[in-house]
Amino acid sequence: MSHPNGHAAHLAKHDFIIPPGDDFTAAECDLLRKYGRWMDALVSGTLEPTTPSQEQFLLVARGGREPQTDFEKVWAKVAQWRALGGLVARTFVALRDARQHAATVEAEYLAARVEVLTAVHEQLAAVDAAFAEQLQGAN
Repeated sequence: MSHPNGHAAHLAKHDFIIPPGDDFTAAECDLLRKYGRWMDALVSGTLEPTTPSQEQFLLVARGGREPQTDFEKVWAKVAQWRALGGLVARTFVALRDARQHAATVEAEYLAARVEVLTAVHEQLAAVDAAFAEQLQGAN
């Protein structure tokens, strides 16, 4: 079990990074600045809950029940923002992968096209050579 001093050390940190945008009220930003690092430590398992209210906070944070307290509600917003950030990151990775696939397909297409054009050019050169004398004589 984590030592209560660990809780005090996290409660003393007032440098939680507020997610950008206007999704958080001034009161929620203040709550996160004061307690965000501590809540994050509880949720991540760095700190273990020492009170029933901390256990309830974790239950809510893990999706076991709907948020009721200000702490639970603001943390639900943080979790939603983080999940959206992960979705955006996965979307960019998927886009990068799709672009790489498109580049590979285009390279294969261009290589196949060059191969066909090379064969056609060779055949045209042979036709030109075969008819060169006949065309010259006809003119």
